Amino acid sequence: MNKKKALMGLFLSIIAASQVACSNQGIDKAAKVSNEAGIVEDDSKGNDRDLEREIDNQDLLAEDAVERVADHDTQANNMEKSDGAKADIDDEAIMKSYREQINTEDSKISDIMSYLEKNISLVSKGNASTMLLLLEELQVKKRTVLEEKFLPEEIQIGFWEAYQKGVDYTKPEALEEEVLKNLVQETVEYGYKLEQAEGFVFPVIDYTLYDRFTTYATPDIADYFKIMAEQSEKPYAKDAALVIGWEDLINRALSTEEFLKNHPSSNKAADIEVLHQWYSRATFFGLNNTPLFDYKTKIMVDEANEVYQKYQKEDRDSEYLTKLEGFMEVLSENNFKLTAEVEEYRNNLIK
Repeated sequence: MNKKKALMGLFLSIIAASQVACSNQGIDKAAKVSNEAGIVEDDSKGNDRDLEREIDNQDLLAEDAVERVADHDTQANNMEKSDGAKADIDDEAIMKSYREQINTEDSKISDIMSYLEKNISLVSKGNASTMLLLLEELQVKKRTVLEEKFLPEEIQIGFWEAYQKGVDYTKPEALEEEVLKNLVQETVEYGYKLEQAEGFVFPVIDYTLYDRFTTYATPDIADYFKIMAEQSEKPYAKDAALVIGWEDLINRALSTEEFLKNHPSSNKAADIEVLHQWYSRATFFGLNNTPLFDYKTKIMVDEANEVYQKYQKEDRDSEYLTKLEGFMEVLSENNFKLTAEVEEYRNNLIK
């Protein structure tokens, strides 16, 4: 029982970031197939921060939907139809049927997707947004059950062995072992994809599935799922290393900042704020395995320096870019070296 609890603790911590990102709780045998982990941190110290600083990756970004969908639904019911042609459609009947399907014990994501394809264009943008948020909520809940199936050591070892053989274990047809094949098939059918961190394989929501429906949603919810799909398709970090380039990192920070500026009252603003903070911290601190400053010389890496100087010239209303500009000015005064002054300055940027 203790071993299972330890597995669960590590597993839930690993699910942290990314959609994005990547516990410091150990598992004897699983650790043998794990990589050294880390998150965005202070380069001058090189210490691994607890992955719990970025825990519940998609949970932090999606679990609040459970409490807030009801509020969004109330707002949606008060919204006008997006066009006159929809005025004759019975939104209430469609929403009632949809909720019944969502709340069915053995509801399948494929069936829900089919219902959305047939009906989401017939309701108001507010109700369309609610439909998508309810689906996200369902996926968050079902993922908890699915995660349990990934915990056994034999499952993780099976994935590791498949990886060593060069097998694409994210595709069920590529797997020979029946148990793994069925597990991956179930994962895909329920709208998830496989991610790996610290050598541990686990399911995350595949937000690209929402792409086809966002045109029917309100602007804030459409923008939310667009941002989440980008993070889902390519997490910004994995195994304490930056997966995207420095310029992509800046652009993601700007897109999340833009969301918060355009939709401050959105019930997804808090989730996007979490992502924005991750991107911002990575901007000024780098990651363990993608440092902003060389560990030996303490000099800023050339690629980041070049990109950051480019964005210094950007003329736009952005608090993030204002911080970046100030950071680069202090760095310039210190010959782009991580000095005590630079360290103190950047610590004040992220609080």
